[in-house]
Order: sequence, then structure tokens, then C-alpha cells
Amino acid sequence: AVENFAEMALKIATKAQDSRGQAEAYFTFGNLANLQGNYHDSLRFFNQAKDYFDNMQLMGAKGRCLNNLGVASYLLGQWSEAIYYWEKFAVICEKLGERTQWVNALNNFAFLYKDRGSFQQAKRSLEQALTIARKEGLERFEATLLGNLGEVLWRIGEVENARSALQEAQKKAIELGATGEAIENQRRLLAIDIDENTETNLEESLRALQKETQEHKVKNEEAHSFYLWGKYWLQQHEPEQAYEA
Repeated sequence: AVENFAEMALKIATKAQDSRGQAEAYFTFGNLANLQGNYHDSLRFFNQAKDYFDNMQLMGAKGRCLNNLGVASYLLGQWSEAIYYWEKFAVICEKLGERTQWVNALNNFAFLYKDRGSFQQAKRSLEQALTIARKEGLERFEATLLGNLGEVLWRIGEVENARSALQEAQKKAIELGATGEAIENQRRLLAIDIDENTETNLEESLRALQKETQEHKVKNEEAHSFYLWGKYWLQQHEPEQAYEA
């Protein structure tokens, strides 16, 4: 239904030579393609929308296209292209004073750097984003960034700093009612405990985590909990139990 409306809007806007209407229609097509997993199509549509917005000098709208182009490129594994688009998006956000979107762009950079194994670059992006989020009072972003930073710090061996960031992230997520995020940070903390062998009641903690994921229907974290069970049983030299997990 949305696609039909977008096609109708594009026809009307084209007939009326309404550039803004055409741009918005292409932007909608891009979002629909993203939802359907057709990322090559979404790149084409977002580029078309971007060109229209650029010609009209609508920098905020152009920035939205650049961000989405970065997301589609990232999902296609085109990391250099994703960085290219997100860098341009970040420049626009800074120029327009769009602090929330700038934080979003920096968080995107961090994800990409983390996936590439460039953990120091990911750390720098997250720390910069966190500074802005705290200055602007963006508590929801702050909770997310702290969790992501904690994971990166863990990957580079800053275990205590990682634990501290994740504990703060979990506390903020609970305060904000972000249950899924709180469970994610609980799982990250437990992963550190398993790796460092610092928790005495690991089985009890794993059961509690799994119960939380099932009660709140957080399916991706439930899957992660099974993986943690596997790691735990391997650590306990119980390969059969690990295989079952």
C-alpha cells in the first residue's frame, strides 16, 4: 500500500515538475527497498533523492539520504563506501548543528570500525559521540554509546574500564525503561565474567539472563545466551554440554 502511494506521488510530482515531491517519493522507495532487503535498489533510490535535495539546497534532507546510503552500503559489506557517505553526513550534521544526528553518525562509524577490527578507531568515535551526547543531555544515546564503548574496551583488553562502562550503561538503560538494551548489557557483562572467570555463580547468572530474554521476548539476546552457555561449558571442559547449548 505504501509503495502504491509512493508511485502515485511520484507520478503526480513528476507531472507537476515538483522536485521536492519527487525527492520525497524516491526517499520513500529507498526506505521500502531497505525494509525488503533490496539494498542495491535502496542505493539507487536514495541517490536519486539526494540529487534532487542537493539541487534544491536542502542540506538536512540530503543528510538523511547520505546516512541511509551509508547504512545500505554497510549492509552490503561496502565499508569504504559506507565511510564515504557517513563522513559527508557527519559534516552536514556539524554545519547544521544537528547534534543528535551527528552522534548517530559517529556511532555508525564505530560499528563499522569494530566490524573491521579497528577497535581504537571505534573507541575514538564512541568517546567523541559520548562527549557530545552528555553535553546535549541525550540520555538515550548516552546509554547506547556506553554499552557499545564497553564492548570495544573489552575487545582491546581494557577489562575494568569495559566493566565500568557497561555497568553504567545497564543502569541508565533500566532507568530509561530500555529493557532490551539493559538485557544486552547484562549479557555483555556476563561474557566478560566468563572470559575472565571472575564470577563465582556463573550458572545461576546464565539462567537469570536466559529467563530475562524469554520473559521479555528479546530473541536476539536469547540466541546470544545459548552461545554464552556454550562458552561456559567449554571452559568447564564439558564439550557435550557445550554442543547441546
